Amino acid sequence: MSEVNNTGEILTTFDDNSCPRYLLSHSEGGVLVADYMNDCILLLSSQLEFDHVLIDGTNSQVKLCYPLRLCYRYDEDELVSQLYVVHSASGSAASTSIALFSLD
Repeated sequence: MSEVNNTGEILTTFDDNSCPRYLLSHSEGGVLVADYMNDCILLLSSQLEFDHVLIDGTNSQVKLCYPLRLCYRYDEDELVSQLYVVHSASGSAASTSIALFSLD
């Protein structure tokens, strides 16, 4: 995963054992990564440096298999942050479901 400028020059790179399927810019400047093969959601800094595992799908209340898409919602009136994750419900791409996580 790399950040490039408008001329194609690589500015920063994040390289680990993750398999990024979907990226989402976080409202506080970070990047959320749906790590498809490791069943988790990673949080990176705006410089693409690893911060922490935000959601470990193998240890969360909702079994998160192969996360595919992310949607982040912040409600200023209620001061609530939520992350919707589209993932494989049964380990198969043919069946998907949406999991909701509160990030407060």
